[in-house]
Amino acid sequence: MQSRVSQDGTRPAPDEVLKAYEAFTDNTESTSGDWISYGPSLIPSPGPPGYLGLGRLNVIAFHSTDANTLFVGSPSGGFWKTTDGGLNWITTTDTMPTLGISAIITDYSNPSKILIGSGDRDAGDAPGLGVFKSLDGGITWSASSTGMGNETVGKIIQHPGTATIFLAATSGGVYRSVDGGSTWSLSVSGNFKDICFKPNDPNIVYASKITSSDPGFYRSTNNGASFISITSGLTSGQRGVIAVAPANPNYVYYLQSNSSSGLKGLYRSTDAGLNFSTRSTTPNILDWSCNGSGTGGQGWYDLALAADPTNAETIYVGGVNVWKSTNGGTSWTINSHWYGGCGVAEVHADCHFLTSSPVNGTLWACNDGGVYFSTNGGATM
Repeated sequence: MQSRVSQDGTRPAPDEVLKAYEAFTDNTESTSGDWISYGPSLIPSPGPPGYLGLGRLNVIAFHSTDANTLFVGSPSGGFWKTTDGGLNWITTTDTMPTLGISAIITDYSNPSKILIGSGDRDAGDAPGLGVFKSLDGGITWSASSTGMGNETVGKIIQHPGTATIFLAATSGGVYRSVDGGSTWSLSVSGNFKDICFKPNDPNIVYASKITSSDPGFYRSTNNGASFISITSGLTSGQRGVIAVAPANPNYVYYLQSNSSSGLKGLYRSTDAGLNFSTRSTTPNILDWSCNGSGTGGQGWYDLALAADPTNAETIYVGGVNVWKSTNGGTSWTINSHWYGGCGVAEVHADCHFLTSSPVNGTLWACNDGGVYFSTNGGATM
């Protein structure tokens, strides 16, 4: 930050670029230019195994009815869209005041409406300026964060029965909107990274917070209007992420990293987030090795968790590599490796997001090299 701080040493405000851009456009200067990309756009073949991607992605989201239309968000490259299943991509956010995108959701009642959460959730590589909204399928965007301000938005979820209600986990707390994401109110303060509805009961909401004073797992019984900390079976850790199991709505998985950014533990609740039990603390599935024998990891930076939508005992964890359990997190097998060792798929290091497509069940992983997918439960990607 040395080149960016003011003479008295203070950091620039998150909206400094926004204000500069508004001043620029107020002077009727042109924002277009005759630019040609000279690359590099491809790594020459043969490239190093597992390193065929060129940049980190924080999130992937899906069109509600078209399996070939996907959206991804980059920590410093904006919002991207494909309509052919990922073969070709376009971006529409090059003139936005921040190019960090960590959350995307399409409105199931109107697929042309998309909300994106700005800022880099995992490393702070771009400032957060709240939520932006598109009403034309992601072509044009406008700020939609009244009441929220300049927060980094890590995840946005939409009420499954009332399309006008959204919840957002942000660096300043959990915010709730009842008017389609136009205005927001604060439900609980703190640095929240993750948020999920209980399947089939949106009154129950789970959220994870970065804190050293409690385990960081929070629960709401009023659709996110307020939250309480849950401690039964949990202790404080470094960072946590959540996965719910549609095949068993009472199951909640909670993954925590420790002070060394390795695995603290994988925990499961069978009573909708009221009480947790430890499923495993070893091997260290967040480290670099094939067998989890190391002591460290990058849990502060890359931490992802997903449950199979049709089998509540099958879960996936993303750290440096991707691991899979078929018995609810009691034991693990490595599914992909960062440079192609271990006899498993070669997938770029540092997984930041795991999810299954609601349209066809395909497993998707966002990492430091882009986006990968698997149609066979992670056996190949």
